[in-house]
Amino acid sequence: MKVQPYTDSPESLARYSRIFLRDGSLEPRLFNIERVYPQRNILVLKLQDVETIDQAEPLIGFHICVPRDALEETDEDEYYWHDLIGLRITDETGNELGELKSIVPTGANDVYVIEKEKRELLLPATEDVILEVDLRRKVMVVKLPEII
Repeated sequence: MKVQPYTDSPESLARYSRIFLRDGSLEPRLFNIERVYPQRNILVLKLQDVETIDQAEPLIGFHICVPRDALEETDEDEYYWHDLIGLRITDETGNELGELKSIVPTGANDVYVIEKEKRELLLPATEDVILEVDLRRKVMVVKLPEII
C-alpha cells in the first residue's frame, strides 16, 4: 500500500505497529503494520493480511489514523491537526470568524481553512497570525494579516 504522508516526519509511521484506515463512510478498520519503507517521495506500508493488489486497491483514498494512545506528546505550541479541526476561530478583538474546517500543507507553512456561513477564509499558520490556541475552550485567536 503506497502512502502520501501529511506529517513532518513520514518515517514516524515506522514507529507504529497498528493503524486504523477509514474513508468516512465506514467504521475505521484496524490493521497491523508488518513493514514500512520509503520509495521515492512516498512510503510503502505492508499490512498484515493484505497480500495482493486486489486486496490493497479498495483501500486507496482511505485516511490513516493512529490510535490516540500511540501518539507522542507534542511540544508547547505544537498541535496535532485533529486537535485543531473544529476549533472556533476569533480575531484578537473577539469577533467570530468561523470554524477551522481543514488544513492545507503548503511546504512553507500550513494554511488553515476557516468556514463561516459557506464562506471560506484562508489563514497562514504562522506565529504572527496565530496568537493563541486554547484546546480546553476549543478556541483559536488570530490576528488577521493586512491585505496589500
